[in-house]
This record gives sequence, C-alpha cells and structure tokens, in this order.
Amino acid sequence: MAGTFVETASAGAPVPAGEGAIPVRDVGVADGEAAAADPSGPLNEAEMRPVAATASLSTDSFADQVTLVAERFRLSPRETEVLRLFAAGRSAAFIAELQFVTTNTVRSHIKHIYGKCDVHSRQELITLIERAADR
Repeated sequence: MAGTFVETASAGAPVPAGEGAIPVRDVGVADGEAAAADPSGPLNEAEMRPVAATASLSTDSFADQVTLVAERFRLSPRETEVLRLFAAGRSAAFIAELQFVTTNTVRSHIKHIYGKCDVHSRQELITLIERAADR
C-alpha cells in the first residue's frame, strides 16, 4: 500500500498506512489532474492537502496571513481553522467531515467569521487575507 494514507480521528491529518489508523481510498490522481470526488467515501492524500487561495500565495505565506487575520479579528481557534480551510476553497461539507461536525455548524462558524471580519462573501474574505500582510 505504498502511497496510501489514512485519516485519523484526532486531527483529520493524513498518516502513512500501517500506523494504526483506518485506510482510505487511493484514487491515484496525478499532480495537476482533477478527479471527481466520491462524497460518500473517505478522503485521499490529495484531497486532504490544503490549497492556497490564489496562485500568488505560497502555503506558508497563506497560513501566516490567515493567522494575522484571525488575531486581528479575534477569531476563536475553531473559527481560525474553518477560515483557513474555507478561504483555501474547501466546501462547508468538506470542512464538516474533516472536523466531525455538521454542515450547519460549519455554516454557523462561517457566518460568525463574516460578521467579525465585516465581509459578505468568500471573495471578500480572500482579499482580506491577501492584504493582511500589507497592514
């Protein structure tokens, strides 16, 4: 099972197979190639890897900017994690599955994030994150 990863219940992070977690499907997606996700099945390594919100942001820079926004607008740790995933393009359903909560709970977190950050859309949120380092 080389290259197969598993989900852990504690953090949802992928762990190499054989280290005491439940194996997930391996869809064999090549880099840069899109695959149709199976909404009923567990996630593969590529699906669990966070993506940058835009091509101009590296993952480290993006994470730092999300942290700046979270601190500036006093987001809770859970709201910060939802912000990181949501601004990176993840759906509420994906975030809910990853965090073991309902989709409505994630939507509630997103509403609170919008309110605290005074934005009205994902695009405004991404723009706010991109400009976080400039302030």
